[in-house]
Amino acid sequence: MYYLAAQKFNIVMDKILPVGDDLTTDIQGALHSGMQACWINTNNSNLLATNENDILPHIEITGLASLIALI
Repeated sequence: MYYLAAQKFNIVMDKILPVGDDLTTDIQGALHSGMQACWINTNNSNLLATNENDILPHIEITGLASLIALI
């Protein structure tokens, strides 16, 4: 989906920032596609203490309201 949108609008993949709450499907998927990744850590989990501690997002936020600061 992101790849097709990037092609249509002539956007480089590493300029896209998907936002998601699942480290495996959302964040790892974005990283493997060459995009940046923003993890919404709604449970205040310690990223390094999770089972997916090898998946490192570019940005970590605790709620959608924090996205305003990124714009």
